[in-house]
Amino acid sequence: MTSIDPSSALARLLRSPVRDGRAAGTAGSARGGETVNAPRAQPRDLSQVLASRVQALDPDDAFRRTKVLRLFIEHALLAEFGESLMADPGFFRMVDHVVAQMDNTPELSGHINRAVELLLQQR
Repeated sequence: MTSIDPSSALARLLRSPVRDGRAAGTAGSARGGETVNAPRAQPRDLSQVLASRVQALDPDDAFRRTKVLRLFIEHALLAEFGESLMADPGFFRMVDHVVAQMDNTPELSGHINRAVELLLQQR
């Protein structure tokens, strides 16, 4: 079985813009069939927000690794599904759950550490 190196996927995500219509400012469909007409942020803008949020973290923060992982998960979901997710209170609970699951999976530890280091090197 082929393993997927998440740090490579992370690097690709941060270096290349999403080119499909979902992230290019098109209207999308929200829960319950309503249409969301608000333009979505360009992936580059979200990447800049992610980089500035990561850089703003205190280098001596004991929870910095987990915070960087959480910021990345948030960024990836918002880039894929639109910033309107931030209005859903369940979004942040879901992000917390995903981060806890990933952090508690020993097989992912090395990959997460590499991905976090890549994020910390972004300027």
